[in-house]
Amino acid sequence: MGTHNPHGSSSMRIAKNSGLLYVRQLFVLFIALFTSRLTLQILGETDFGIYAAVGGVTAMLSVSVSAVIIFTVGLTRDERLFVSEALIKIRNKFL
Repeated sequence: MGTHNPHGSSSMRIAKNSGLLYVRQLFVLFIALFTSRLTLQILGETDFGIYAAVGGVTAMLSVSVSAVIIFTVGLTRDERLFVSEALIKIRNKFL
């Protein structure tokens, strides 16, 4: 008795899911372009520049924190403490 896939072949499912992901990405792109245009109109050039700079720094810090968390998952307890102390020292130098 063979296995029966009720949703069709797996290559068709992959193609369908890929197409849906492209449609979703285009939808998100158009929404982002529209909202950034509205944000620029509402805030003006100067405030929009400040908004974009703060957003960029926030995104950069978010990615950095995520990378540190992923890096420390495979470490022992002592190694995690060492990394935490090093990051605190680095943070304190900038504050």
